[in-house]
Amino acid sequence: MGREVRRLVEGAVGRLPALYRAVFVLADVEGCSNAQIGAALGLSLPAVKSRRHRARLLLRHMLGPHFAASPA
Repeated sequence: MGREVRRLVEGAVGRLPALYRAVFVLADVEGCSNAQIGAALGLSLPAVKSRRHRARLLLRHMLGPHFAASPA
């Protein structure tokens, strides 16, 4: 990953609300399963899935303008 892209992604992850950031980092950075995340954070499986999904949506919203296709 290029330096600029890495900086953008790390900044966006850092701006996620803590309840979403923890789940996102454990799942998509550390590679933990949903069950492991639930056990570590005291969350139900549906709560883990919901927070992971919302974290990804927020990241897509934050990063979208930086990666939008430019007109040809």
